[in-house]
Amino acid sequence: MLYDYIIIGGGIIGTSIAREMSKYELKVLLIEKENEIGTIQTLHNSAIIHAGNDPKENTLKAKLNVLGNKMYDDLKKDLNIPLKRVGAFTVAHNEKELEELKILLQRATLNKVPGAYITTGTEARKLEPNLSKKITHVLFTPTTKITNPILTAQILMKNAYYNGVSLSLNTTVININYHNNSYIVKTSKGDFTANGIINAAGIYADNIAKLIDYDFPYHSIPKKGEYLAFDDKTEGFISRVIYPLPSKSGKGILVIPKIDGTMLIGPTNKKQDSKEDYSIRNNLEEEISQKATLMIENIPYNNLFAKYSGIRSGVNYNDFYIKESKSLKNFYNLLGMESPALSAAPAIALYILDLIKEKNNLKLNLNFDSKSIKEYK
Repeated sequence: MLYDYIIIGGGIIGTSIAREMSKYELKVLLIEKENEIGTIQTLHNSAIIHAGNDPKENTLKAKLNVLGNKMYDDLKKDLNIPLKRVGAFTVAHNEKELEELKILLQRATLNKVPGAYITTGTEARKLEPNLSKKITHVLFTPTTKITNPILTAQILMKNAYYNGVSLSLNTTVININYHNNSYIVKTSKGDFTANGIINAAGIYADNIAKLIDYDFPYHSIPKKGEYLAFDDKTEGFISRVIYPLPSKSGKGILVIPKIDGTMLIGPTNKKQDSKEDYSIRNNLEEEISQKATLMIENIPYNNLFAKYSGIRSGVNYNDFYIKESKSLKNFYNLLGMESPALSAAPAIALYILDLIKEKNNLKLNLNFDSKSIKEYK
């Protein structure tokens, strides 16, 4: 079969694109190397739908974060994805940090984040009693949400599958060739042919690009994030996501209520060479605790039940990299899908479709059903 597009990668980005493409009369195949959807970067993250006040204004990260946050509400209505609006506090401890909060509030306004405002630590502690008494002010972003990313990705795939998108799990891409105006994707399950490729392979997206575009100038930068996970006896210990002030290296150590009633503290942010090293450092608990106690008190360490890590996909580019190849027609690469990529995922899918529609006359799938799902196993 000749597909119109092959999507490589079955995380939250690839499945969001698959669902968006199923709204059109297109033959689409999604390839995933694991035996289930969403088990790599999508599984190992903080599960936060950020409000959008952190990304620098006028970037793709800012634009797609804010739009994606809104689009999750529609996905909740259509597909009942796991989603809860909890809001978030970004904290300040002194007048200098308060000035940084004011800059974040200004950025929230420029990025069109609704409802953000600054209040005192005293008022914030009425809502979050375990907030550190050293906190003087917080920036409240009420549109911050939490989700279950892997379940969301699987539901998106089931809806895309219902609407005609094909799926091949346990399928590793070995090589890609271009012949007679088509791409031949050689995989562990044989060859697949398509007019176009969407490379949404996460941390491996640079490997996929360089299978055929040998001079591709960008590369993925693995960033390990380690977490402390607390059991559901901590439910209610905090009700909102608690952020420190962001730095150049990222959002920092967060305190995160999870949708299942458990709690996370993390992640760390360590660049590394390996894309598969998920090892945990011996001093992790001490490192995280030092930073977390600046935000919250009475951390319930007796309910700590796991330590784990994920690998985020940075890129040697100053934004999300979402572009058609300069040398290959109809070959789209998505690199640097780190935070806020989960938050932006539905909007990233729209962005890719807009790029495709600039060069192709797509017809709507009049039978598209936004609510129904079909099991793909």
